[in-house]
Amino acid sequence: MDNRKSLVKVTLVFAAVVLLITFFSSSVLYFVSPKVLASRAIMDMDGGAILPLTALLCDDSVFILRTKSGFFGDILILEQRYVTVLWSNETNVSVIGLNHDDLVVTGWDRELRDGQRVMLQV
Repeated sequence: MDNRKSLVKVTLVFAAVVLLITFFSSSVLYFVSPKVLASRAIMDMDGGAILPLTALLCDDSVFILRTKSGFFGDILILEQRYVTVLWSNETNVSVIGLNHDDLVVTGWDRELRDGQRVMLQV
């Protein structure tokens, strides 16, 4: 009988932990994952995508967001995309190498790397 009670206790504790992880995983990830701002590029007549200058990384690349299915739902993953700069001014840059539906990262709160999981800042 004691073994059965122990098994029930262990099962209840396990179920409680799974429920807590399920309900609070997105909250925990919000504090741990880098936060990013993102926007869609505006396509210009030259075939380039106009972006805020803050989106351009020093090596002529940008980060775009990709959605990937995870255990607890969809997650956002960074993908570094190399682009060719057509022109730039103090606030904007026009680049070739993006699709019209790419969601481009324009701001972030810490260092980013290709393939990293991120959260959208709200």
